[in-house]
Amino acid sequence: MGIWDVVVAEAEWRNILDVRLEYPPADGIRLESGMVITVFNVRGNEYRLLTHIDYANQLVHALDLLTHAEYDKAQWKGRY
Repeated sequence: MGIWDVVVAEAEWRNILDVRLEYPPADGIRLESGMVITVFNVRGNEYRLLTHIDYANQLVHALDLLTHAEYDKAQWKGRY
């Protein structure tokens, strides 16, 4: 089990503000579909981990891991 798995398993996040207490640069992005994606910077901003956090059920779904360049193209927004 990696560090991320431990953090997520122990987390009791109720909203993006709670997430930012542990990961200050985390961003919540509302897509046209209405879905909110929470984005985490990984490896010194080299990658972006896209997640959907179901706060009510305390579940974090990892959706995608993109390079910074792939993320900036924003093509991922149409997938969710």
